[in-house]
Amino acid sequence: MRNNLKVWIRALAIAVVAVPVLSLASDLTTPNTFTSGTLIQSAQVNANFAAIQTAVNSKQDAIQATACGTGQAVTGVAAVGGALTCGPAGLAFGASVSGSSGANTAGVTVINGGAGVGIEGQTTSSANQAFGVVGDATAAATGAEAAGVRGQSEGGQIGVWGSTVGTGILSGSIGVYGTLTGGGIAVEGDAVTSGTLAGIGVVGQTNQSDVFSTGVQAYNSNATGNALSITQGYFQVTGAGANTSTTAFIWTTAAANITANQTFINNPMTNGGANLILIVTHNEGVNSAVVDIHPFAVHYDNQGAGSWVIANVDNGTMPVGAMFNVLVIHP
Repeated sequence: MRNNLKVWIRALAIAVVAVPVLSLASDLTTPNTFTSGTLIQSAQVNANFAAIQTAVNSKQDAIQATACGTGQAVTGVAAVGGALTCGPAGLAFGASVSGSSGANTAGVTVINGGAGVGIEGQTTSSANQAFGVVGDATAAATGAEAAGVRGQSEGGQIGVWGSTVGTGILSGSIGVYGTLTGGGIAVEGDAVTSGTLAGIGVVGQTNQSDVFSTGVQAYNSNATGNALSITQGYFQVTGAGANTSTTAFIWTTAAANITANQTFINNPMTNGGANLILIVTHNEGVNSAVVDIHPFAVHYDNQGAGSWVIANVDNGTMPVGAMFNVLVIHP
């Protein structure tokens, strides 16, 4: 009988030792290991069984076979019993994803290989400040060029496109809007180029001709504040030249536009514009051989053809071939 007891104890010890090689081997570690011919204490056996019990009880129960309904997704599995919890497919309101990505890597990437939209945010609310998508840089002290939202183009496309189907600025319909509550920049365009590459920081464009349609508008709600500030560089009118249809152009006198001491400007930017503001100066850089040496004034001719006039105030004859720089400001 005693020998049989020893055989049974040894078999039990072998079974206890063998448990770690089963499917739970990666999670179960028994505190005691036994060898043949060694006496086993009950406390050691109980400790091994306690370890087995802890490992087994900590495992997730098998998932029940019940499936979620059509259009739903599994949102959870009960730790006890394995019952499924079902909910709407996709992220629900209130859900969040958090983590940390390295430099130049994305936490979440959505790749759209077709002509559709990769990510879309919508709001159907008519409440004030209802947003479809918000990007927020919340660090108390952000690093250089940290941004809540960044649009980037790598092949001649558009980095950020703001579009509206509203009826104009008077209705509050805005394609892109930048605002700030402290010191900083609401909207910045930065063209970082080198060599002969031409870069443009910000482009504003409109295809309408009405007075309320503007490519770029600068506005300061404080009447004595700056609406537009140029920190460095020229104010350039691209394409400006000899009588071009640009807000700045060069006017050249000719026999056809001279009457005595006056030259009548014929340009689509000024014709009929009685309320325009014109700034006119001599241009002696291109044709210095012909210069109007007389003091002159600029006025609008309401009685004649409806054009602006450059007139020598001392009644000196206006020479043929004299050139004037004209800057047109639309009030």
